[in-house]
Amino acid sequence: MSLRYLSTIVLASLTWAFLAAGTVVAQQTATLTGSVEDSEGNPLPGANVVLEDTDFGTAAGPDGSYTIDEIEPGTYDVRVTFVGYEPIEQEVTLEPGAEVTRTFSMERAPLQGEGVTVTVGSRARNVAAEDL
Repeated sequence: MSLRYLSTIVLASLTWAFLAAGTVVAQQTATLTGSVEDSEGNPLPGANVVLEDTDFGTAAGPDGSYTIDEIEPGTYDVRVTFVGYEPIEQEVTLEPGAEVTRTFSMERAPLQGEGVTVTVGSRARNVAAEDL
């Protein structure tokens, strides 16, 4: 065998080995995808979707869709928040190589505020008819 032929075979074998290893690694992670909407089905762009106690999270896009990928398999608490809406927390189990889809429908939060006290005071005074 020529040295050139042998080096081509070695290079091809190494390339195949690295590609195969990458495929195995990719199959070991999972993806969480879906959308966030209000109770009427309207998208909530910018809603936060976070896997609690991890560094994984994202914001929903303009159409309310989100994708979190390369997640280690396991069970996670997913927390979804959006200003003016009740937060949602839901458990999800991700298997190796799985793509799990979840749609979150959020309810408006009741308006809450502290009471405001308005005090109006005036002094009694005598006014003559000529002063009017």
